[in-house]
Order: sequence, then structure tokens, then C-alpha cells
Amino acid sequence: MTIMERIKKIMDEKNLTKADLVRLSGLKKPTIYRIFDESIDGSKIRIETLAPIAKALDVDLDYLLGKEPVNVPPSFMEMTQKIYEATKGARKQVEEISKILEKLPKLSEEQIYQLNLYIKLFPDKDNNKKDTDD
Repeated sequence: MTIMERIKKIMDEKNLTKADLVRLSGLKKPTIYRIFDESIDGSKIRIETLAPIAKALDVDLDYLLGKEPVNVPPSFMEMTQKIYEATKGARKQVEEISKILEKLPKLSEEQIYQLNLYIKLFPDKDNNKKDTDD
């Protein structure tokens, strides 16, 4: 049984629609509808997408992946979900920065050195905070 077959089977058992899965998983509608596109290989779905789906369906992620379930304490799963939620914005920022950097011309060693000197001119919030705490 494929990942998508497992997802569809659970959704059928629980009488869930794609719209329900969007609401329960917190994923965006285009993401959910894209993974249901028959042309997409379920094994290509990222773990970052599968984890909220597994949680929404109240099944173990390993089940969706077709693996033997691993006995993981619920506190670990909650912590993993919190980390995922906390880093969601950061991942988007990293992707945006990566896109910008891809468009930049290759810098010479001198340009990199000058850029690093320039960056050091910016105030460091952490260092400033330490100075005021003393």
C-alpha cells in the first residue's frame, strides 16, 4: 500500500474530506490538493508535509510511511510538533534568502572580506543586551 493509499484509506474510515484535512493539518489548501494529484508520487511528499497530516489523521507517521511503528512517548511527539511550528517561519526566510543569494553574482575574496567588515558594523542585539544587564 502506498502513502497516498494509506492517507485515503484513513480519510475514508473517518469520513474526512480534503477540506477537513486542510483544516485539521494546518497545511495550505494548495498543498493538500497537490498531494492528491494522481501524477505526484507519494514517496516524494516531504516529511514536513506528512507529519501534520499524520497528526491530523491521528496516526503514526511511520504508518503513513509503511514502516513498523516506533514506540515514541507522546511528549516527544508534542515537542517535535512545537519545534516544527517554531521553525516554520525561519524555513520560509531561509528559502527566500537562498533565492536572493542565487541571483547574486559570485563574490571575490576581497568583496567577501569587505562585506564581512560591513556586517560587523551592525549592532549585535545579544552583545548590547549583555552590556546593559551588567
